[in-house]
Amino acid sequence: MDMRMLGIVGAALLALSSVGSAVAQQAPPPALPLGAVDFPDYEEVTLSNGTQILIVENHEQPVVTVNLRIMSGSAYDPVGKGGLASLVADMLNKGTVTRDAKQIAQSVDFIGASIGASAGEDWTSATATALTKFLDEALEIMADMVINPTFPEDEFEIWRKRLLTGLQVQLSQPDQVATRRFIEGVYGDHPYGNLITEESLQSIGREDMVEFHRKNYRPDNALFVIAGNVERDDIVRKLEQHFGGWEPAPVGDVTMSVPPTRSGRAVHFYHKPGSVQAVIRIGHLMPPATDSDWVALDVGMQVLGGGSTAWLFQVLRQEKGYTYGSYIRSEPAPDADLKLAKDFLTGSFPRQIETPQQVAGQVATARLRGLPDDYLEKYRDRVAAVNAAEVQRVAAQHLQPDKALVVVVGDATEIYDKLAPFGAVKLFDVEGNPTTLAALAVTAAAFSFDATGIQPTTLVYSLNFQGNPVGEITTQVGRESLDGRDVVRSKTAGGAMTMTMEQEVVFEAATFTGIESHASQKMGARGIDIDLVLEGGVVTGTVAGMSEQPQQINAEVVDGTLLPGMDDYMIWLADFDANQQIEMPAFNAQSGSPYTLKLRVVGETTVTVPAGEFEAYQVEVSGGQGPVTIYARKQAPHIVLRQEPAGQPLVIELKELR
Repeated sequence: MDMRMLGIVGAALLALSSVGSAVAQQAPPPALPLGAVDFPDYEEVTLSNGTQILIVENHEQPVVTVNLRIMSGSAYDPVGKGGLASLVADMLNKGTVTRDAKQIAQSVDFIGASIGASAGEDWTSATATALTKFLDEALEIMADMVINPTFPEDEFEIWRKRLLTGLQVQLSQPDQVATRRFIEGVYGDHPYGNLITEESLQSIGREDMVEFHRKNYRPDNALFVIAGNVERDDIVRKLEQHFGGWEPAPVGDVTMSVPPTRSGRAVHFYHKPGSVQAVIRIGHLMPPATDSDWVALDVGMQVLGGGSTAWLFQVLRQEKGYTYGSYIRSEPAPDADLKLAKDFLTGSFPRQIETPQQVAGQVATARLRGLPDDYLEKYRDRVAAVNAAEVQRVAAQHLQPDKALVVVVGDATEIYDKLAPFGAVKLFDVEGNPTTLAALAVTAAAFSFDATGIQPTTLVYSLNFQGNPVGEITTQVGRESLDGRDVVRSKTAGGAMTMTMEQEVVFEAATFTGIESHASQKMGARGIDIDLVLEGGVVTGTVAGMSEQPQQINAEVVDGTLLPGMDDYMIWLADFDANQQIEMPAFNAQSGSPYTLKLRVVGETTVTVPAGEFEAYQVEVSGGQGPVTIYARKQAPHIVLRQEPAGQPLVIELKELR
């Protein structure tokens, strides 16, 4: 099943962002006449085992690309096993009956080829590209990988950890969170909405990969597209030699559920505290790729949001104005804009079929989507024939802003009320749990801390990138008297590679009340400087570097609010034995607003760092820019031994304590 949807801002929700009339521009130079494009002919053959083959001959270079499409992708993942198809594809080169991962890599390198596989929603693609004289060797390796994978446990665990790390990175990025929530909301229980999660990856075992491979990697479920320097009879003979023994496997039909229909617009807000920007996804399902209106829709989408000359870019990015309504549904697109869009689509099409690899990919995709045999060959002619009335008709028929899903990821305490004009808003936390604005409100501290026991201390931390030390930061903690108050002053400095940082925070020892916080972080020539003072329940100061003009901070905060830099010392002072979860109000300098910092003890363990071996609490920290796992010494004060930002290849470890 292939359903094309519009998931980027505004492409399907025209009524939410007005583009008005065509944006005035300087007239571009007239386009040159389109040159002729001879789309290569291809022949169709069927192997003895039922595998279909499309052959596109191209003798300009002595190179051949073999693209094998298995007509099962991530949409065929069992419920709760999201990521299975991707894991199977990724593991094809990790071991076969006759070769291990190293031998496969060496064999491929020896002939100067490239062989790999990846899974999309509807199909899995395995591709081999090699010089014609090494085609036999490449096909032998490819056939071994596709037909005889062994999915070795050790390689599987390594790859699963990589996928889990990549997933953590995604979940820490607002744009990725927005995309995932949008896909889940649009597709519901349909297999397209069965996304990879930490739980699904953990649930997959080797036996799942073996079974998925048995059911789906079959010659009667496959399509070869061969493009490059080959002769028909010769390539058929070679494929029979290497893939002829690939036997079909009887498997029942797979029934796909139907995506949910939406009777009205839905607005879902996912709260990510401290976000300085909001990420928006707006759209709904569109007809399948075989629908005859898609060429006209392509043109309409190019007019609306297809690049720097498109209306959405001009209005949202350059004019930054928002009004109600849009002219593409109620009035024809102006001739100049329509011509610009059509010229772009027809002029850029030849770049998509310049190489045998591109030709193979285009032909395979068109065939598997059920498009007519002449679709690619006549695409430019069909685009050229589209007129303004046709664009207006398909836009009015297929774009339904009143039935779109709107997904927003940002700080709800700052912008939630701005969404009210677009419909009833459902509010969730970033993990997807329903919540309310009242529940998100930052409240006064429920915990009190006494820092009078903190003694002058020096801590040195090593910064490790992918397991390799790349820098150090040193923190010096001191006690002094400031305006008659007993205070703790903490200074941190150091860096790694092109990054440097300095931070200083001062807080009253007896009440753990913030007084001032200063920070400077530089990445090369760019950076940010923060200067904050907390007095009388108000945080004032400046944040420079986020924009051309320093941001002036003047924000009321609740009692107990932590200034930047105080969170480590809250961990030092916390009574984890009595409290497995602690929430404290804190201040985000970059957003200029307060948020709730959450600490949750998830276990106790022994941690070995360069400074030694320690009994430690494992603490999950959330509520800020991204989740962090912290290991804190069980002995008070609970000095931070190790920090692991979620999804990042960076680990911070205690190197010296003196």
